[in-house]
Order: sequence, then C-alpha cells, then structure tokens
Amino acid sequence: ILFDEPDSHIHRDIQSRLINTLLRFSETTQIFLTTHNESLIRQVSLHQLFHLENRPQYNYNALSRQELPVEPRFKGIYPSALNPIISSLGNSNGLDFINAVEADKIIFVEGQDDAKAIYTLLQKNTIGINTKKYSFWVMGGVSQIFKDLPSYKKIFQLIRNQQNLWQKSVLIFDRDFLNDDHKNLIINNLNNRFNLPTYIPSAYTFESILLTDFDKLGRLLFLWLNRQQNSISVDAVSLAQGLKQAYLNYMNPKLQQLLNDNEAFEQIIYQCRSIRDKLKSDDMLGTNDRSIPENDVQLSTAYRNYFNQILNTRDFYKYAKKDDVQAIINQVISPHNIAFNIEQDFIALLECVDRSTWFEEWDFLTRL
Repeated sequence: ILFDEPDSHIHRDIQSRLINTLLRFSETTQIFLTTHNESLIRQVSLHQLFHLENRPQYNYNALSRQELPVEPRFKGIYPSALNPIISSLGNSNGLDFINAVEADKIIFVEGQDDAKAIYTLLQKNTIGINTKKYSFWVMGGVSQIFKDLPSYKKIFQLIRNQQNLWQKSVLIFDRDFLNDDHKNLIINNLNNRFNLPTYIPSAYTFESILLTDFDKLGRLLFLWLNRQQNSISVDAVSLAQGLKQAYLNYMNPKLQQLLNDNEAFEQIIYQCRSIRDKLKSDDMLGTNDRSIPENDVQLSTAYRNYFNQILNTRDFYKYAKKDDVQAIINQVISPHNIAFNIEQDFIALLECVDRSTWFEEWDFLTRL
C-alpha cells in the first residue's frame, strides 16, 4: 500500500496517531508513506525512514545505517541521521537540540565511538525492533563529565517536553582505573544524590567487555570472520579456546609489569586523584563524599590491593584497554590472514551480534 503525503494539513498529534495506526497494520502488510513534513519525519524511528535523494541518478539511504562524520575530539550532541533529510527540505540543519528534546532518552557518553557502539546494540537488544528515539551527548572524556554535568543538570531541569530533559538522561562511561568499591559507590551516588541513572561497565572500557565471555566472543568472531571471506578453516569453539589462552598469555605479564613499575603505578594514582578532586566538588557529590579515599597513601594501598586481586582472580578485563582487545583477537585470527582493527572493525563486529552472542554486561541497555 502506498500513501502519498497523507499527513498534509493535519495537526502534529494526529500525525502521531496516523503513524501508530499504520504501524499496527504494517505487521502483515507492507506500507509506504511519502512525506516532506519535518514534524512527521521526527516522529518516526530511524529504522523506518528511507531518504530518496532528489537527483537524476538517485539513491535511497536507510537512515538506521547512515553515519554522519564528525571531527576528531568531537563534543556536544551527536548529529542525527535525520539532519540530511531536514536539510534537503530547505529547513535549518542546526536542529540537533530538537532531536534531544524529542528523544525518549538522552545518553551522556565519553566519546563519539561510545555513541556509535551503544546505538548499534540498542537496535539489537529487544525481540522485534526498538522504536525508541535516542540522542547522544558526547562529553569528551571522563574528566569533562565530572566538570560539566552540574551545569547540564541545572539547564536540563528547566527544559521539558512531557518530562524535563534531566528526567530522561542517563550516563554511561568507562571505569578505567576505578576499582570495584569506588565504581559502585560512584554509581550509587550519581543515582541517588545527582538523580542521574549511571552505568559503568565491569570491564576497563566498553570494548573490553568482549573479554568477559570467551564462548560468546568466539561465536561473534566466527560470524565476523565469515563476513570477511566465504569460508574459514576454524570453528567458534576453537576460536573461544584460542582467545582464552591468548588472554592469559597477554594480560598476565602486562599486569605483573605494572605492579613492578613504581613510576607507572604512581601515574595511575595521579589520574585517580584528579578524578577524586572533581567528584568532591559541592556541585557533584559533595566534599564529605567517601567514594574515593582522602589521602594518596590510602589511594595507593587500595589500588595495589585491587590489581593484586585482578591478578589472582584473572579478571584481566578490568585492566584491558581496547588496544589489548585488538592484540588478543589478532593473536588468534592472524593464522587465517585476517587482521582486526579495533578502531575500524569494532562496530562491524557488534553488527554481527545476535541472541546467542549478547553479553550480560549489555543487559542494562534493555532498560533504556
């Protein structure tokens, strides 16, 4: 069924009811709807939008797969794939803030790579299709998060569309060197004192979550390898076994070296001290907060105990950076003449995710 601009001259709320009605019937019937109406376009989820370009050799683009380039070290609202469409209609392209106001969730993240990865998984985390709209706010690093969040809170509480923007905001950032106690205390305090639902992965970075389950990583890597070439001479079980051994062989000496390198260890303490000072401002968690120890001696003791615990339990994913993930994967797949680049291939790997390769660490996304 094809509807040619059925939205003309009807109220915005009726446009929304029209879309909902069509969606109910589209479960068994394929429906096409053409429109030049910006407000209607904004009410439809990206996976249902296709942009037909106005040029002789036309192309049509599925918006759910369209990625907008941003400059290195980008900060601010991550551009929406809606922008090229709205621009082509002759309207202003500077409407990212409207995207945030109309989104179901505003997700604060450290960097643009986090926004891409989380959005990719949000399209896979439910049975059926996730129709919620998300806006990502790139903060530009964990230090900037703790510096700027108080200002965002004050502004976002004053802007509302059914609910104020702060009420639909969440924060996701890497744990880096935060130990388990500090991570959990910060999550609780940001939830309770700052009224901001917060998630910090158990792994060092979002990428190193892959090292928390080698059976799933083996299956996921097998799916990715099959997309690179027609046939490979290795199965998912063999990949999982190889990954686990490479993980131990690579990460164990790396952590041993850190514990024996006083200069490197002191650098970690310096980073943790910087985070502690930002957290203890009155605007954030308050000067009396106990999330991080007061003095450097306590801080040093806590982290030396933490790294020794990682060594004993072999939970090396808590110390593995994304470059380590790349090195471990390449140790296993290099015999097949394929290289894995974490910067270029991580999103492609996530696009292979199915129910059998969904990591438990990603379960928090089902609540967004």
